[in-house]
Amino acid sequence: MINRIEPPAAADALKRESNAILLDVREQWEYDIVHIENSVLIPLRNLKARMSELRNFEKIYVICHHGFRSLPACELLFAEGIPAVYNVEGGIERWADEADTSLKKY
Repeated sequence: MINRIEPPAAADALKRESNAILLDVREQWEYDIVHIENSVLIPLRNLKARMSELRNFEKIYVICHHGFRSLPACELLFAEGIPAVYNVEGGIERWADEADTSLKKY
């Protein structure tokens, strides 16, 4: 089962948790338009090949544009044995509405 988290709760958790990561699974061109500070970009299509980069984190919060790509990313991470995975509901679009209104929307 994939954990779900609202953007404000994810933003707060990332401030408190030292061994957590915000994983952005959008494409580079989307990340170039807008991204959340300190997020790590690994596009969904590259995730399986780059899984080793994520194994040392205690929690992984996964975000995309609207939440549709982040869910299969979470499922892949969970299937690969990473248990503390959280899908950020509504993606960066909702994050810009609820957690950081300074972010550009596209």
